Amino acid sequence: MDKIFSIANMMPIIDELVGQGKSVEIMPHGESMLPTIKAGDTVTVSSADSGIKKYDVALYTRTDGSAILHRVCAVLDDGYAMAGDAQSYLEYPVKREQIVAVVTKVVRDGKVMYEREKRNILMLFFRDIRLWRAEFLLYAYPFYKKYIRKYIRRTKG
Repeated sequence: MDKIFSIANMMPIIDELVGQGKSVEIMPHGESMLPTIKAGDTVTVSSADSGIKKYDVALYTRTDGSAILHRVCAVLDDGYAMAGDAQSYLEYPVKREQIVAVVTKVVRDGKVMYEREKRNILMLFFRDIRLWRAEFLLYAYPFYKKYIRKYIRRTKG
């Protein structure tokens, strides 16, 4: 009989195994990484010691302790901006210490759907178009903050 464990509860074990240079297979749930990762897919994660690049999919822990698999949308000086493929908002900042591993392979129904070294750049480009607005707001907000506040006050009042 197979036992099902929460990935968040298994993070210390995953962290230890990945730290020893081993790969770990997990079966995530949720819809934030559709279409790259679906519930029931087998996801292989490995050490992130070789470096984390834009477009990598990383396994990390949020400050509330939940385990998340999201894509790196931007590598910044103070962390990473992350988002699920099915999301249009960025989670920022995700610190390097929060990242446990990177996804190296996704298998669905016996077929390899994603490999870290063979990323489908065209698919990522079109996915990136959806995030340009979110990334623009991330970078531009400090410069346009006072104008945005004035606009909000005018429309409310």
